[in-house]
Amino acid sequence: MESMLKTEIRSNVQASEVDAPPIGEPVIEVPESEIVHSRKIACDGGEGALGHPRVWLTIPAQGFVDCGYCDKRYILAEGADTH
Repeated sequence: MESMLKTEIRSNVQASEVDAPPIGEPVIEVPESEIVHSRKIACDGGEGALGHPRVWLTIPAQGFVDCGYCDKRYILAEGADTH
């Protein structure tokens, strides 16, 4: 009964309104993201001693970069420094 209820609810919601995996698929948490105003940024995991080594990242033309340690996504703000 519960799965039928979930199916009914999902079928009444437009795909553009919710970004959820298909029923039965595991839910994967979205990594943290941050809007920045410079192409060159530093990431250290942001958790003090529990973070990771500081790395410098450069945002390419596509407009975002992901940290290789913590998967945090840095998104270049519209109208930000493009140099």
